[in-house]
Amino acid sequence: MMQISDTGYFLKKIFEKNWKTIFLIDSIKNEFYTYGDFFQKITRYREKLEEIGIKNGDYVCLILDNSLELATLYFSSLLLGVKVVPIDPLKGISEVEEIINQINFKKIIYDDKKFENISFGINLKNINHDQNTPDIKSKNIDIFENINYDKDFLITFTSGSSGKQKGVIHSFNNVIKSAIAFNKKFNFDKNSIFYHNLSMSYMAGILNLLILPLVCQSKVIIDRRTNISNINIFWKNIIKYSANTFWLVPTILELLLKLDRGLEGINYTKKNKITICVGTAPLMKKVQMEFEKKYDVKLFESYGISETLFVSTNYYEENKMTSVGKLLDDVTVETLDDGELVIKAPWICKGYHSMNKNKYFKDGKFLSGDLGKFDKSKFLFIVGRKMDIIIKGGVNISPKKIENVILDSKLFNELTLIGFPSKLLGEKIVCFYVPKKIITINDKKTINKKIIERLGMEYRIDEFVELEHITKNLNGKIDKPKIRETFRQRINDS
Repeated sequence: MMQISDTGYFLKKIFEKNWKTIFLIDSIKNEFYTYGDFFQKITRYREKLEEIGIKNGDYVCLILDNSLELATLYFSSLLLGVKVVPIDPLKGISEVEEIINQINFKKIIYDDKKFENISFGINLKNINHDQNTPDIKSKNIDIFENINYDKDFLITFTSGSSGKQKGVIHSFNNVIKSAIAFNKKFNFDKNSIFYHNLSMSYMAGILNLLILPLVCQSKVIIDRRTNISNINIFWKNIIKYSANTFWLVPTILELLLKLDRGLEGINYTKKNKITICVGTAPLMKKVQMEFEKKYDVKLFESYGISETLFVSTNYYEENKMTSVGKLLDDVTVETLDDGELVIKAPWICKGYHSMNKNKYFKDGKFLSGDLGKFDKSKFLFIVGRKMDIIIKGGVNISPKKIENVILDSKLFNELTLIGFPSKLLGEKIVCFYVPKKIITINDKKTINKKIIERLGMEYRIDEFVELEHITKNLNGKIDKPKIRETFRQRINDS
């Protein structure tokens, strides 16, 4: 495993070897940047940060959408010794304020006018470097060896089941070690062209699609994040810039299955060697099977958490459907009596900003809250969330087990199961669903009959609630706290 002192030398050699090789492709502006160009841009932005009064040890909040500038500011901050707090610009003002009120920040850099009245805010356009600034002739890459990579660098905010946002602290050393360990399973290299279409404000957009490609000395195509409004042009820049390596979340897979009606993508994936990794949310077997059949590709599901970064993955030689793969080197996972996974990794987070970490850690190991198991071949399976467990009649019920039974039917586009208080049962099981067709009373009876046959009487669904869509958070995960709050009064009174 790489030592702290090695990280600077490692980065220096990457830039030195690839100085004239393309690293970043800004598909939004159709601009190409070599590793050398990127280093020069990093250096200029570092100077701009200093000009606006930011210095070593300061906190800087970045409320910026996907862009070359945001990628640059991460590394400029690293050179300057600044602690970075990325915030998704799609968040509402109140959510942004909840985060920044926890941070003793020096500046907030934004690119959306809705934040122009925010305190200590500065618009990105006011710090963009002068395009006429002469190129830096000297590489100056020795600067990488003068950085403490083990100090606090990145604070990403994530919402727990309670909805409270926690600031997860990582050093740069953490993210780069995790990326190196992950790549040992795939061996991405200079021929790998990553397509960056996830939010750069979250860990997946930073580690998976920026740091990992850098470690692999690969190329990155920076594009706008994928959503339902632009899914119809999903393949446009992929084909234009010959992307061959992807990180897709289940929501994007589902959108492509439903809305990608052309042959562009199908022809592209069939004619090219494509690698698609999947993470950030559970991948349903049905979605995986349909996607792999439609596009003639294999999906490689992985498992990781903001606190632990990469934990496990499927890969070319070892790939098992419904599993999240095998543990990465130097990662250990224990299973408690109730099935909770306890994780230890060299790149585990340093803790939480302004929050005691003792509730979530034990003897240096992270209490994940995820329930899982290993099979005889050492593949890891995630079977649910500890806090999602429904206690019905004194029996612990895993919603995921029920979902796996009924998702094979042709009745639902989406569904999720949530426990609600019940005087008789302790908790009752409520199924929120988006139907493919009209769901009749007989359909519901048939569903429960199947559940009882497979899992037992305690697992039967007590109430069905039809929705137009299942609420998800910005990471594409089903937002159970929001659904629970929205329907609490209605369900509890029924």
